[in-house]
Amino acid sequence: MKDLDSLLKTKTCLEKLANGINPTNNQPIDDDHILNDVRVLRCLFNALDVLSCVIQNGGTIANRKRREFTIEQEKLENFPYSEQSITMSVFLRKINELVDLNEVKKLTRRGIIEKLLEMKLLEDAQGRYGQVRLCPSQLGIEMGMTMEKRMGYKGSHYGIYYSKKAQEFLIDNLQMFL
Repeated sequence: MKDLDSLLKTKTCLEKLANGINPTNNQPIDDDHILNDVRVLRCLFNALDVLSCVIQNGGTIANRKRREFTIEQEKLENFPYSEQSITMSVFLRKINELVDLNEVKKLTRRGIIEKLLEMKLLEDAQGRYGQVRLCPSQLGIEMGMTMEKRMGYKGSHYGIYYSKKAQEFLIDNLQMFL
């Protein structure tokens, strides 16, 4: 491919310049030359990084559009359930690790939470200071969801935690949440 060959030659030239070598005669560039200025060198190395990515993508400059989240059933069969209750964030991280995020978009909490509200497994509750927050309904509690107070870097907060039984329910019904 002629365009890719041209990119490889350009990369070689940039590498030499960034490393203080004149690409036309392979001699070191003088120390007081503008190409040895730290700011210029940073720009050359940044351009080299971008060019390397373009070459790795076969000459494609922009990322292709990723498809909506999908996952094969066989990957779900090997889902690494946690014996301890986990948050939705941890659950989603485990799922997203099973797919190629260069090909598909991440699975996010929004659709799952909306569906859990619809199914009456979660409900809005009035907090002590008048704020509205999500919490497991009685049906959600029976499913294995709990509300726990935890300490974070901003102080204490309440979070919803999903037991192994609740994680299994989410995986078994994942297609419904997409």
